[in-house]
Amino acid sequence: MLNNMLTKIKDDFFAIGFFAVVAILLIWQMFLPGYVLSLDMIFTPKLKILLPAGEFYNSLPLRWLLWLVNIVLPGWLIQKIIIFVLFFSAGFLAYRYLPVPKKNYAPIWAGLFYVVNPFVYERFLAGHWLLLLAYAILPIFIAWLLVFFEKPNWLNILKLVFCLLLIAVFSLHILTMAIMIFSVYSLYQVVNSFFEQRNKLGLRQARGIALVIISLVIFSSYWLLPYLLTPTNFAINNFSQSNWEVFKTVGDKNLNPLVNVSALYGFWGEGQIWANYFLWPKANFSFWLALYFSLVFLVVLGFYASLKNKNYQRTGFFALVGLFSFIFACGAGDTIFKNLNLWLFNQLWFWSGFRDSQKWSAWLVLSYAYFGSFGASYFIDYVKKVSKLPVKFFVIMVFLVPTLYTYTVWGGFARQLKPVWYPASWTLANEILNQDQSDFKVLFLPWHQYLSFDFNQRLIIQNPAKDFFDKEIIQGENMEIGSIYSQSDNQPVQAVENILLSSQSQSSQETLSQLAGQGIKYIIFTHDLDSLPGKNQYQPQASQDLAVIFNSKDLTIFEIMLR
Repeated sequence: MLNNMLTKIKDDFFAIGFFAVVAILLIWQMFLPGYVLSLDMIFTPKLKILLPAGEFYNSLPLRWLLWLVNIVLPGWLIQKIIIFVLFFSAGFLAYRYLPVPKKNYAPIWAGLFYVVNPFVYERFLAGHWLLLLAYAILPIFIAWLLVFFEKPNWLNILKLVFCLLLIAVFSLHILTMAIMIFSVYSLYQVVNSFFEQRNKLGLRQARGIALVIISLVIFSSYWLLPYLLTPTNFAINNFSQSNWEVFKTVGDKNLNPLVNVSALYGFWGEGQIWANYFLWPKANFSFWLALYFSLVFLVVLGFYASLKNKNYQRTGFFALVGLFSFIFACGAGDTIFKNLNLWLFNQLWFWSGFRDSQKWSAWLVLSYAYFGSFGASYFIDYVKKVSKLPVKFFVIMVFLVPTLYTYTVWGGFARQLKPVWYPASWTLANEILNQDQSDFKVLFLPWHQYLSFDFNQRLIIQNPAKDFFDKEIIQGENMEIGSIYSQSDNQPVQAVENILLSSQSQSSQETLSQLAGQGIKYIIFTHDLDSLPGKNQYQPQASQDLAVIFNSKDLTIFEIMLR
C-alpha cells in the first residue's frame, strides 16, 4: 500500500510538471508584461465590479475577488495568473479525475487532449475565458458525480454542491448542462437502485439529490432572485429565431456542420470577419484530415476497449454524454438534427440560452478524452504483443495525435495573441476627466460594441472603454452581427443610440443638446477607424458648442459647451 501511495505521488508530481510545461508552451509570449485582448477577453488596469444591465450576476463573487486582488496586483499580472491556471488546470484536472486506465500514460493523454483541442483553441481566441474555466472543472464534476451515487454521504454531497456552485460562477451555460446531466443520471440511479431492491441506497440517493438541489438554490439566490423578480430585464428572454440563425453552428468550405462539430469545430464565430484574423489547423486540410481520422480511430477503439473492460454503466454514461452533446451542439445548423433543436428552442423556455449551441461541444471533448485515452492504452497494449519496434515509438505516435491535431495552439497560439499596453493617451485622457469633480457622463465613440484598435494589432475586440476609464462611460452595445444590430436592454445606452442614429436629420446643436440632456458632458472619439469611411454613425466636429480639450493621434476629448 505504501509503495502504491508513493508511486501515485510520484506520478502526480510528474503530471504537475508536465502540464505546467504544456501551459507555458501554449501561452508562451503571452507571459510578457501587458494585456492580452481578444474579442470578449478584456482586462484593464483597474478591475471593476460592473453589473451590466440584462446580465446575470452569477460572476459577482469572482468580480469581488479580482477587485480585491487588484488592490495588490496590477490587472495585467492578474490576467497572466488566470490564463496559466486555466490551461494548467484543464490538463491536470482531466489527468487527475477522469476515470481512465492508469497505464500506458492514458491519463496524461486524456489531460493533453482535454487542454489541446479545437474547442479550447477557438474559444480562447474568442476571449471566452470564463467558459473555459468552467470547462476545466468538468472532470471534477464527473468524478464527484459518479462517487456521489456510489456513496451519497454528507462529504460527497458537499463536494458536488461546491463543484456546481463554482461552475455557476464561471458559466451558467455549463451549469445548466451539468444540472441536466445530473438530473437524468439521478433519475437513472435512483430507479435502478429500487429496481435492484437496494432500497436503503435508493433512499439515501434521493435524500442526497434533494439536499444538492436545495443547497444549490439557496447559495445561488444572489443571481437567481434578480432574474426571477425581473425576468423581462434579461436579454435571454428576448432571444428568437433570428438569434438561433445568427449564432447557429457552422461548417466550412470542406466540411458540413455535422462533420465540423464531430471535429470539435462549428463555433458560429468561424463564419465571421473576426475569424479571418487567425490561423486555423484545417487550412492544411490533407494533413489535418489524416489527424482527424486518427483521432476518430482512437475514440472508436476506446469505446470498444471500454466495453471489453466490462464497465458497461460507465461506458454507457460517457457514450450518451458524447452523443447528446454532439446532437445539441449542432443546434440550428443545417444538419439532420436541426428540426429537433429548433423544437427545443421553441418548447423549452431555458433552451433559448443555448443560441450558441456549439458550447455543448465542451462535453463532447470530455467524451473524446475519455474514450481516446482508452483507445491509446489499448493500442499500445496491442502493439506490444505484435510488433518488434520499441514501445516508445507507439507511445509517441498516439501522443502526436492530440499534439498536432490543433498544432496552431503551440507557441502562444502561434504568436497570434501578444501582450499590449493601452496607449499613453488613454491614461492621460483618464487623468484629465478625473480632474472634473462634477457629476457627468462620458460618451465614447465610434458607436460600436466591437472595434478594431491599432494598439491591439487591429484585432477586433469588445470596446474596453467603460472598463478602462474611471468616469461613467456610455458606449455602444450594438453587436452588429448578421441581422442583429443590438440586443441591449440598457435604457441610457438605448436613449443615446437613438440620438446618434437621428443625428444626420438634425443640426449639430440639437444633437449635442439631446446628449447633454442625458447627462453627457464629454465625448471621447478614437481615431482607430478613421481610415474606414462610412463606419461611424456620428462623428463630432469642433465648434462653438463643442470644444477640443485634448487631442492626440489616438483619441480626442470634446467638451459640450452649450450656452
